Amino acid sequence: MARRKRLTDDELKLIDTKISDEEAFKQFKRNCLIRNLRPATIKYYKSELLAVKASLKELEIKKDIVQLTQKVNCTLCKGHFEKA
Repeated sequence: MARRKRLTDDELKLIDTKISDEEAFKQFKRNCLIRNLRPATIKYYKSELLAVKASLKELEIKKDIVQLTQKVNCTLCKGHFEKA
């Protein structure tokens, strides 16, 4: 089947859906379990997520990880490292 050039209405709804970091990780964890990843791997991902959240708090950024974009991340990091 050839790839369509347009998204379906259901796919567009997914893009506009807003979820929290916790809900995103819950869905990610479910996907990891379905793919049969080791519990230690899932635990590692969870700890890395918590580290990122702690860094955001330290930088006084009041956003969920799921709200960040690469452009925002680069801008924030650049400003942070210039202060150091």
